[in-house]
Amino acid sequence: MEAENLKEIEYFVDKLMAEFYRRTREFLESLSFQELMVTNPYMLGITGTMLAAQIVQRFVDMAIAKRQEELVERFFADLALFVANQTFGGYKSSAHGVNFEFLDGGVHYLVSMRSGPEWGSSSQQAELAQDLKEAVSHTKESSPTTKVRPVLGICYGKAKTSKVNGYLRVEGQNFWYLISKHRGLYTEIVELMESKARKHDGAFLQERGRALNRFTKLFLDEFCTNSGAINWTKLVEFNSQNFDLENFFN
Repeated sequence: MEAENLKEIEYFVDKLMAEFYRRTREFLESLSFQELMVTNPYMLGITGTMLAAQIVQRFVDMAIAKRQEELVERFFADLALFVANQTFGGYKSSAHGVNFEFLDGGVHYLVSMRSGPEWGSSSQQAELAQDLKEAVSHTKESSPTTKVRPVLGICYGKAKTSKVNGYLRVEGQNFWYLISKHRGLYTEIVELMESKARKHDGAFLQERGRALNRFTKLFLDEFCTNSGAINWTKLVEFNSQNFDLENFFN
């Protein structure tokens, strides 16, 4: 990979980080108290949490983590496509279940992306295998003499490259090398992310602080007594009260 390509990747990571934090802030701005409180209240009883601010912080951080997990999938899919485009002229695929395609050394690669190695149920994995099989067939129909290689690319993980269900499973350093021909890219990416995070997380931390203050006030008003004690019964009722089972036995 050429130096100018690495510079372009740096610019693109900065753009993706800005988008990542913007979407996280928007999520916090739109998050309602009712949505926040749909969390297991019994965990709080087990851990003996007694402070409203601690409860709200735990719930807010869990909500943020869940949303960011969703955003990370998109982040890495966009980044991998950009890297493949910079290296091989890779392009977004129209095939179902395939993120992008590229040509290298006379081989047509069909790549489906996952951010981590633990993904999907057995039925989802079977569906991916079928999607890749069909994508290979369609590609060969239009170019019978071209060698086609389906790939499941996983952003992190140490498992050795293997062939699974008819496709190549490539993780971590091997995956980033496959689409860049640069052995050190997998570590350079995280260094770029860390440096760009410092640029973008200030506004996010401000929004998180506002969310914590807003929800703590609502929690105190809704679930705390005048003496400041948490009304655990009311909290669990808010989260779990739904009795209607008797209607099904009459």
